[in-house]
Amino acid sequence: MAAIFRPCIGFNGTEQVLNEREIAKYLASKLTGFQKICSKHGATITIYGSFATGRATLNSDIDFLLQTVNPGSLDNLKRDLELLFERKIDIAENGKLIKILRERIISEATEIETLANGRFQPARPKSNKFYELLIWKQAGAIVWISPATDLGPARILTGAARILYFWRSHLSCESSSRKRALVNSIRKIELLYKAYARRSIGAKQSAYGIHKLCRRISRMDGALASEAEVLMDLT
Repeated sequence: MAAIFRPCIGFNGTEQVLNEREIAKYLASKLTGFQKICSKHGATITIYGSFATGRATLNSDIDFLLQTVNPGSLDNLKRDLELLFERKIDIAENGKLIKILRERIISEATEIETLANGRFQPARPKSNKFYELLIWKQAGAIVWISPATDLGPARILTGAARILYFWRSHLSCESSSRKRALVNSIRKIELLYKAYARRSIGAKQSAYGIHKLCRRISRMDGALASEAEVLMDLT
């Protein structure tokens, strides 16, 4: 069975929000398969993010925090989890977390058995500066992806969907109006993403345009919140 990679944002720009009972039922249905995969790869992993706080949508990725895994097994672990959960999987390695995310991820990380029983973590409030920094970091990651490769356009479009999710769900034009260049770039990314979603343009054409805009955003570090500012804002 092939993995089903759902886009982060629907074609109409909306997402179906799941309630806690639906999330718990979904995770419970995957519990046995999850335990077998962890045993196969010698993995110790917990869940953080929207699935841990009971705020996942139909299209949400599942975020895992990895503690241990057999040497050389990380890629196969990720593949097996994506096949099991039929959606995109993000794995954060505990020893490689950046400062801006470490405290938040560790505070949310919960065993799947706990979540399958309907016991979720409280969601911590996040500031505008936090999401502005995530957008900047996501744009920087896209810059390193070549739209000319076979998988490049798909990876760029996935990253663009994350940028748009952060923007639509957690920021507003009013909150970041002082960053006009950022606002304009994200609006252009949104137009390109919608054009691709409606099949007005191809994936490669959309990816090239988004890649160019992300290069522009990645150079805006002076205009965006610094990591230190965000940490101060969250404490």
